[in-house]
Amino acid sequence: LGLLGLGSSDAGQRKVTTPNPSKPNMADAARPKISPADGAKKQVKAKAQSQGKSRDSAKKSQGKRPAPKKAQKKKKKASKRVQEVVDATFEISETARHAGVVEFFDARRGYGFLKPNQEDLVPTEKLMVHWKDIKTDDAWPQLKVEMPVEFSVEKKLVQKETKAILRAVNVSMPGGGKVAIQAAEEATRSWVGSKSQRYTGVVQWYNARMGYGVANLSTSVDDITEVKLGREEIAGDESVPLSKDLTVEFSMYKDAEGAANGANVTLPGGKIVTRDIAEGRQEQGGKTYVGEVSWYQPRSGIGFILPEDFDVLPAPVQAKSTEAAQKKANQTQKEAFEGLTFRKRDLPSEDMELPDGTRVKFTVYTDNRGAGAKNIVLA
Repeated sequence: LGLLGLGSSDAGQRKVTTPNPSKPNMADAARPKISPADGAKKQVKAKAQSQGKSRDSAKKSQGKRPAPKKAQKKKKKASKRVQEVVDATFEISETARHAGVVEFFDARRGYGFLKPNQEDLVPTEKLMVHWKDIKTDDAWPQLKVEMPVEFSVEKKLVQKETKAILRAVNVSMPGGGKVAIQAAEEATRSWVGSKSQRYTGVVQWYNARMGYGVANLSTSVDDITEVKLGREEIAGDESVPLSKDLTVEFSMYKDAEGAANGANVTLPGGKIVTRDIAEGRQEQGGKTYVGEVSWYQPRSGIGFILPEDFDVLPAPVQAKSTEAAQKKANQTQKEAFEGLTFRKRDLPSEDMELPDGTRVKFTVYTDNRGAGAKNIVLA
């Protein structure tokens, strides 16, 4: 949070920048700036020079002149996560029901693909399905490969309504019944103690991209000291990343390899792990501030706001934002603005459009990652 903010005017904004020996203008002089730490700068430069010299020396000792480096193009890895994109004029009924089979589903990442039985239903003959669009009472909605299903097709206009994304929604069993997988899976598990036995542990790390983490048990059980926590086992109605040092409660079972895994992961006492709790969000005063949207990426659901007057923000917010900006400047050796990150859930509507430069009002908070803006509305 509170990281790089580019794409709008920096007049009146605080930012991290490289020191400039020339005389600053009045606007810059009135607003303190932070520069990449000298130590970090010297380390980066020294490392690069050291590596360059060692490589050149090795080649010269062999009687060869160091060859110039050739630019290499990075190969992009093919991703399975590709949605069906068609022209906006593509016609399909969004109320009709269709039959199909599950071709792929990643329970931990919460998405997969269905293959319609009707060959000409969609151009690529497959549709992405998200866990939120599965009809089920299971704690974590999921599908199994080769499972027969029934679904509708949603058409969502994108790219200024020139294209459309097609995906499967309202996914059910054939005939409209709810998908039920959890009970059958739990019946085959090798439970530690019993399914109802609960344990507590402290999260050591959690990788949101990989969809799992590890917690140390508060008290070891049968020589088990740590347990794996998968995203699909975290109780709640949304995908929640667990933060380090968060105390959680869970049942425990051993997988085929004998490793301990947590099930029905909650907060102590059985309370649902909400995203705000997991991220350690703390609202700072509830006062409304004004700023400008530097950038917003609807697909990733993340954006950045430059406050109109950084110095009026609560001290904890300023400190977190400055710390995050300084870290970014040290890593990139480039300017980084002190500002506030926001997420799609902080907007009044997921479909809200926020072009660069849009003036907004907001309240502020801090969390485990930095400082952010919430309750965002147009100014």
